[in-house]
Amino acid sequence: HIKIRSSLYSVRFNYLYCLLLRIVSYKVHAFDYIDKPVNKNDVIAVLKDVVYYLDHTIEKQKYAFKTEEGIITLELDEIFYFEYLSRKVIIHGVKGNYTATYQLKELLEKFEKYNFASPHKSFIVNMLYIKAIKGFDIFIENGDKIPLAQKRAVGFKSIFNDFLQTTFDRI
Repeated sequence: HIKIRSSLYSVRFNYLYCLLLRIVSYKVHAFDYIDKPVNKNDVIAVLKDVVYYLDHTIEKQKYAFKTEEGIITLELDEIFYFEYLSRKVIIHGVKGNYTATYQLKELLEKFEKYNFASPHKSFIVNMLYIKAIKGFDIFIENGDKIPLAQKRAVGFKSIFNDFLQTTFDRI
């Protein structure tokens, strides 16, 4: 979405990667340029180009998982969260849920560098899909609610705040 306030423009994307769009009266090496005076249609056109570029040129990280359904490959941004239940891991994804036999500890070690974190001993969450944290509940973009353990709350919220500061432009 775009927020316009006097001469300040802010753009937020739910992408792991970010390109900077800066509106200035001089030219530098940039993705694209928008001449002043700026109008909304020009900004939208450039943003569409940026989204297309991000979707088609940046190679996304794919991982193969051995599941009860067979071997599946998922991009990291297709995973909402991992849940440990009855000695199995349920991979909650954009395209559906898959059951596998992994240890959460090994998954966390593999994926925490990609903005996954553990708010509870039975969950690993993709921070891209956290909609809100209220009290000791984490609300995910797909509508699910995940518990936030009291012992992990301070550390998890700190990790999430760091993620927000480095990923999204704050006004």
